[in-house]
This record gives sequence, structure tokens and C-alpha cells, in this order.
Amino acid sequence: MSHSTTYDIIDEPKPHLLAKLVVNPTFILLAAIILPFVFSLTTYLRFGLPFGWVILNAFWMGSPARWKTVVIASIGYALTIALPYIAVFIILFFNLRDYLNITIPYIHIAIQALFFFTLYWLVFTQQSAYGIHEYLKSIRD
Repeated sequence: MSHSTTYDIIDEPKPHLLAKLVVNPTFILLAAIILPFVFSLTTYLRFGLPFGWVILNAFWMGSPARWKTVVIASIGYALTIALPYIAVFIILFFNLRDYLNITIPYIHIAIQALFFFTLYWLVFTQQSAYGIHEYLKSIRD
């Protein structure tokens, strides 16, 4: 019977081959805030790129919550894209066409709020795994 001298910590990130591409999740959040002012992106890219980047970051760092990240990002992206359609459907369903032009700015605010709420949630969930990843990287180097 052999005894192993190593053990696994369940919260310890298990880095991927592309671990060198991992960035601080806060950087992704800042990029999502600043880049739309610099580049004109389509709606799908504007909301999809940050979510995709957070998902890739989770896999590259080997985050133990990477599948949770995929689920949260997918639901957040789908809701962010679907929200204007849902809002307009509700307005038209209840025959409130007179209020459609008034509500459009509020729909835009709700879209941004949902997007940033989801992105903040993802970033701050990933922040602890990133700290451990950086610590382990400093030990290995």
C-alpha cells in the first residue's frame, strides 16, 4: 500500500495549457465599460464579448466554478438580448402603444443594468479563483 504525499485542495484552480492568457477579471469588467466608447460594436458583440472572455478566463485558469460561470454567463447573455423583445411584447400585449416611445430609454437602462449586474456577479465570483491562481503561479515561477 503506497501513501501519496500530495493532496488536492478542492478550491485550487487547475491551470489549463493557456494559463498564460489569464487576466484579472476586473480588467474584463473595465474593458466592458470602456471599449463601447472607443469602438462601435453590434449589440451581440457588445454583450457577448465580455461574457465569452470571462468564460474563457475561467477555463484557462482552471477555476473550480467554471461551469457555474458558463451557466450564469449564458443566462445573463440570453436575458440581456431578449429583454427588449420581452418589454416590447408586454407593452404591445397590454395595448400600451402610446407609452412605447416613453419607455424605450428605460428599456435601454434595464438592459445595461442586467448586463452589468451579471458581469459584476461573474467577475467577483471569479476574483477569488484568480487570487489563488496568481499565488500558485508565483510559487511555480
